[in-house]
Amino acid sequence: MKDENHICIHGWMVNQLHLTGNDLICYALIFGFSQDDESEFSGSLKYVAESVGISKDRARILLKNLSESGLLIKRDEVINGVKFCKYSVNYDIIKTSTVCVKHVRGMRETSIGGMRETRTNNINIDNIKESKETSPKGEEKKDELSLSHSSNSIDFKAFLDYFNTRFAGKLPAIRTMNEARRKAVKARAAEYGKKSVFDVLEKVASSPFLLGNNERNWICDFNWIFKPNNFVKILEGSYDKSANTDTAAGRKKSVESLADLAVAVLQGTAAKNDR
Repeated sequence: MKDENHICIHGWMVNQLHLTGNDLICYALIFGFSQDDESEFSGSLKYVAESVGISKDRARILLKNLSESGLLIKRDEVINGVKFCKYSVNYDIIKTSTVCVKHVRGMRETSIGGMRETRTNNINIDNIKESKETSPKGEEKKDELSLSHSSNSIDFKAFLDYFNTRFAGKLPAIRTMNEARRKAVKARAAEYGKKSVFDVLEKVASSPFLLGNNERNWICDFNWIFKPNNFVKILEGSYDKSANTDTAAGRKKSVESLADLAVAVLQGTAAKNDR
């Protein structure tokens, strides 16, 4: 666990769920990632072990026991033949106690110690906003997915969730927005605008080549996408379906086009010489 990370233990976890010791810490850790009742913890077993201060085998047992008791919900996801385990808190259990619901649902996100600030994976405090913009009709405007309208604020947790949801079963899921990834996303957004980030992801989603439809069965990943040169190529359409030639059919079409061009050039040269 990094020095800046933390795990928040709520009183109702002890008083209502009667959790203690490592069970309590492990549950609080998962709660920090899934307390919005939508997100999931998709980190590694090693991360759990290091955060709780136990072995990987013991961490596996804790997660198994908490899942079998109904406090956690386990979901398996297979990507490219590899199984990933994801965990979230079971809100059906929490809702059985009005005290728990009051504490889980009743805090303002922006208050000190409130829900968003106390997320264990809240790696960018700048994502906290006191109020949202409103339209002329008084309706709240939704931020463009996870990139807010302010110049420097990016909700990286929401961005991680968006990426994993958009490319579920297509590209490897990312488990954390580490410092290198945050810097890469910020740099690309600063260079080309925040809208371009989502434009690039949509282009990736519609590019057979980047999703593995190539002779090497190679697929891109999050880190590859946000490298400066790759990002620009995607943005400019180099990997669009119509632009891709790195397949047998694509190369054949490309060769045919070049052949046609060569014929046209030769014919033009011959006509010039006849004059």
